[in-house]
Amino acid sequence: MRALGACAILFAAVSIGLLRLREKKRRLDCLRALEEALRLMAGELSLRRPTMPELLCRMAEQSEGSAAGFFRCLALSMPRLGEKSFSALWTDAVRACFPELRREEENELRKVGHLLGRFELSQQLAGLESCRLRLRSRLERAEDAYQREKKLTLALPAAAGCLLILWML
Repeated sequence: MRALGACAILFAAVSIGLLRLREKKRRLDCLRALEEALRLMAGELSLRRPTMPELLCRMAEQSEGSAAGFFRCLALSMPRLGEKSFSALWTDAVRACFPELRREEENELRKVGHLLGRFELSQQLAGLESCRLRLRSRLERAEDAYQREKKLTLALPAAAGCLLILWML
């Protein structure tokens, strides 16, 4: 019975580490998808100059992961455009679709919603590029941290589980 309890404790401890790693990986995937989506969005705006609904539909098709879900959510909210401003719809979609983002990253992305459709194309493109570069920088730092902390994120809960098992014996 003790051996079974010890195995359950160790399994739970390692699972905590794996869940934490998966959370960090989800954030990396989100930042990657966003950075790529902003790059694609700038390209679409500069080459085709579509209407906002067309742009959002194209972005939903071309983007990956959580970025595709974000653009789908935003495209579906466009019928409420008279009730709410575009920037408010954008902000709502950012909050709903990107829980992985940190506050600073969310704020950077929200700034883009204030630019789109309101300023000259050059200013919109500059805002997209600025946001993309900041997210890229955050992504690079997060990837470095992930690589450095990967083993530690697994080892600490496992060690705590082993200590708990020893304490119980």
